Amino acid sequence: MFLDFESLPKVARSSMNQHHREEVDAVNQLYIACKEGKEEEIERALEMFVKHTEEHFSHEEELMKKTNFFAYPMHKAEHDSVRAYILQIVRDWRENKDPQTILKFLEGFFINWLFSHISTMDTVTAQYVGEEA
Repeated sequence: MFLDFESLPKVARSSMNQHHREEVDAVNQLYIACKEGKEEEIERALEMFVKHTEEHFSHEEELMKKTNFFAYPMHKAEHDSVRAYILQIVRDWRENKDPQTILKFLEGFFINWLFSHISTMDTVTAQYVGEEA
């Protein structure tokens, strides 16, 4: 296992923690596929990672919009930056079929970004929007 959900910071909203758990699952599947080097598995895992990441970000953005969260523009801008980076990784994969590019992204950027983002932006967002009623 590359990333353990239990090692991630938890936030004050269970639905956000659940999305983070699903993100960890998608990351781990992609990581394993890249380590094994099987193109079909990498393609499938990459599509699932992209799909889940979009659902994850969209969920948070909807919560922020519904509650008029003061830092929505900054939080969404960070999501958009990561979306663009992920799309670049997908383009690179489809052109070059090099799993090392994906592994470098996961190991060098994404895991560090995820911990930082949850510890800062997601923590504040969860505290502001509160727990589900």
